[in-house]
Amino acid sequence: MVSFDEETAQKLRTQVEFYFSDSNLPRDDFLSKEVRKRVDGMVSLQLVCSFSRMRVLLDISRGKIPTFVVTEVADVLRTSDFLKVSADGLRIGRVTKLSKPKEVLEIVDRRTIAASPFEHDTEMEDVVTFFSRYAKLNSVRLPHHVGDKELFCGTVLVEFSSEQEAGDFLKKSLVYGGVDLELIPKREFDKQREARSKELEYSVPRNKFQRGQILRFTLRKIARAEKKESLLVDDKADQLVVPAWSSCEVFKEVFDRFGSVRHIEYSGGMDSGYVCFKNARTATKASSAVEFVGGLIVKNTFSVALETVDEEMEIEVWRRVPLSAKQ
Repeated sequence: MVSFDEETAQKLRTQVEFYFSDSNLPRDDFLSKEVRKRVDGMVSLQLVCSFSRMRVLLDISRGKIPTFVVTEVADVLRTSDFLKVSADGLRIGRVTKLSKPKEVLEIVDRRTIAASPFEHDTEMEDVVTFFSRYAKLNSVRLPHHVGDKELFCGTVLVEFSSEQEAGDFLKKSLVYGGVDLELIPKREFDKQREARSKELEYSVPRNKFQRGQILRFTLRKIARAEKKESLLVDDKADQLVVPAWSSCEVFKEVFDRFGSVRHIEYSGGMDSGYVCFKNARTATKASSAVEFVGGLIVKNTFSVALETVDEEMEIEVWRRVPLSAKQ
């Protein structure tokens, strides 16, 4: 049997309370869906124990959570005034039902502030310890970067117990790691984040690799058909003979209809090559369109198909793109 020390037990209880809290549950689509599956709002405790943060606390990196561990966690959670545990210890839920999630989120946001800058390798525990010196906290979040979900954005979201406390906190002058912190209301952070997200969505990084903008194209022979509108691809040909086109312009004309093309990598006589579009959005548009029509016509003789490539190959092709084409 497993036995948790007092510190671990407290962390487990705090973590599960956070999962079901007003701060998290309205934002957690997966857990909210699980809660709605039952009238009593109870969720499998074994499922909750399998969440990534719980696995860290339980020191179980993979595999099914053993029943005896779930039982011990249930005993710990029975000491919570916020949570309720089923008699058999297999399900967990809130004591009070979450009502009107949208209104709850609005209240939570009003009592939340955004603090920055923090290093990208900042640990949650360090942040919690720092802000806990000044007030009682409901929750602390480390949002991901809008351009990379694997990275912390450098801004911490701190939720207080009341809107008044959040307002008072904004007036403070704090220093973390030798750097003055900028404190703003969460609504201002949301506006900045939305603007940055749109900026990234519609802009193209200069000289920077962008996943999804490179596709592989393949030539296939078009079989003769009585009707011109019929596009038949000859997949039975033993060998595809492709003219030794000396210029890539023949393909650029084909792909330009979908948006700007940065570069085309192709050697005359080959039956395949790579096209690098201006951005991933254009590449997706081209790929979807080509799939819909069944191929693009080149010189009334060949059909061009597009396919995605894995990240390793995409990076390798990007390295071969001339610097002038990356501007």
